Amino acid sequence: MNGAAWPVMCIEASSGHFFGIGDWGGVGQPGQTWTNPGKCDGGGRPCQDADHWAQKYVARQMKKVAPKSNPDYVLSVGDHFYPGGIKKGCGTGGNTPGRDPTGQWHAQFDAVYGGTPGLDGKPWMAVLGNHDYGGYTWFQGWDQQIFETWERDNWIMPAQYWSRKVQYQGFSVDYFFLDSNVIDARDAGDANHYICQKHPNDVCFGITEPTCPNMFEQAWEGGKKMVEAGLKTSNAEWKIIVTHFPPPVVLNDATFKSLIKQYGIDLVVTGHTHWQSTGKDADTGVQWIITGGGGGVTSDSSPDPSGHDTAYGFVDFAIDRTTLKYDMYTWGGENGDMIIQQSVTINSKKQSSLNASVVV
Repeated sequence: MNGAAWPVMCIEASSGHFFGIGDWGGVGQPGQTWTNPGKCDGGGRPCQDADHWAQKYVARQMKKVAPKSNPDYVLSVGDHFYPGGIKKGCGTGGNTPGRDPTGQWHAQFDAVYGGTPGLDGKPWMAVLGNHDYGGYTWFQGWDQQIFETWERDNWIMPAQYWSRKVQYQGFSVDYFFLDSNVIDARDAGDANHYICQKHPNDVCFGITEPTCPNMFEQAWEGGKKMVEAGLKTSNAEWKIIVTHFPPPVVLNDATFKSLIKQYGIDLVVTGHTHWQSTGKDADTGVQWIITGGGGGVTSDSSPDPSGHDTAYGFVDFAIDRTTLKYDMYTWGGENGDMIIQQSVTINSKKQSSLNASVVV
């Protein structure tokens, strides 16, 4: 179903909320963080309690905001299960692998985010991250994440790249979900990141180590063609790209630069870098978000016990016909305070205003 448009989601309201989160899938007990292994920040800084239980703490804050915001859906930007995705070989379950064959969905998804008023039953619309493929392999159970689209009501990821329109009363949003993992399939000399290395005899849907880079190039190029075709016919007020790798993979690409100039893109939502950040691209003028602080892996930034940091968190979006506002919540610190690290508003003229470090 690569390139397919999922059926339109209709929301009977003239405004709404949705969440954004990435890099959230921990290990072990529900809410426990993968510490890679026992080291934090990639440089060996001592792990704090927040580093060991970041997913739990971010979910705690989501559970506080959800009853008030009542999000209609969640954008999930990849790396859903650490350290190497679903612990099941790609294709080993055939076309009927069953629901949650490894138990990871229950431990790292249902048990962490379930039972939340305002969030239960809401669809998570997702893309694959490099760890979903296996980190530095390509043959872990990423297909299982696709199959779960038909196994559970609150998960939608029918392909490596796909699109969906969300129709509100009086306006709509066109979402384009892209597979940008080609970034880790281009440098065979990068032993820490190259996704097509190891186990040359392993096969995933006929893809072997020598042909692995081609799969990711095809997914990336196919995604660009999908976006171009979608933008040409789009009548949506808002056009949003969702992908795993940070914004430059889209905003520095010549094809996307041309599409932005011709048709316009309002926002790029990504993860991969393990923290929370946002900004505006100087060249294209497109606003971007990195929401890689979902807590499945230790942050690339150091958490502060007060929660006033960029280490861990999620995003709460509010949208209507003319305005898109997003609040970047932190993990809340030791006391679980509701802290908005940054708040951004984009209006229909593509202007934005920023207010940093707002506490509510």
